[in-house]
Amino acid sequence: MSYTHFPEPFEGPEEFKEMLSQTRRYFPDVTIAIDKVLADGDQAVVHCWYRGTFQEGEMFGVEASGQSVEVAGMTRYHVADGKLQREQGIVDNFGLMMQLGAMPVREQ
Repeated sequence: MSYTHFPEPFEGPEEFKEMLSQTRRYFPDVTIAIDKVLADGDQAVVHCWYRGTFQEGEMFGVEASGQSVEVAGMTRYHVADGKLQREQGIVDNFGLMMQLGAMPVREQ
């Protein structure tokens, strides 16, 4: 499983569970809303929205102080023999950084 906002892919379910635990520590109220699912044969793409409050830790040089965030994400899945074979995802980290205050927001 690989996601662009992590330096290395996750090898196996235990590493993936650790990443989910870390996310829950940062955003204990995180919700994931599925927006669209496109499937074709043994592959699917899911577009979703992550929403939560940054309540613990540090990300992108910013300490948690209760910032609410809403970030889009997209994941591609490949399934074979009834098992997930590959998962590749991308999350709008630039938007997340702006919402956390790690990047300047351009005034309109």
